[in-house]
Amino acid sequence: MVPIVDLKQLMSLVIRELKNLKGNDRLSINNLRESNELAMGLAKSSNRFTYAGTSYDVAELMHGGGSSSSATNVWGEVVAGSGTTFTLAYAPDSGTVRVYARGQRIAVTSDYTISDATITTVLSWSAGDIVADYEYTP
Repeated sequence: MVPIVDLKQLMSLVIRELKNLKGNDRLSINNLRESNELAMGLAKSSNRFTYAGTSYDVAELMHGGGSSSSATNVWGEVVAGSGTTFTLAYAPDSGTVRVYARGQRIAVTSDYTISDATITTVLSWSAGDIVADYEYTP
């Protein structure tokens, strides 16, 4: 039998993170990914959980897509750069990049373009404003 994530426990973690927000802070998936307690709970789940009779893949829910066995996941990388040019630590696999500006997801093509490991944004951003999730194959 595949163990499942205790959704009640996970929701209490989400609620705790929400209570920690101050002023105009927003909760992003990156906040949740950085929660060691949440990550440990997900790791114990064999990467699947069941809710309302439906089984879900945790990796797919956490970063919006499946994961190939040879790919390495990068979550919450603060991308080096400033202005409109930023450079990822690794060249991502095609179609796996999710980019966030100050916690809000931005859209490929309309908000940024990507070539190899270089992200070029339409708007200018300060160092530390851009965060990315992606997969790369070493």
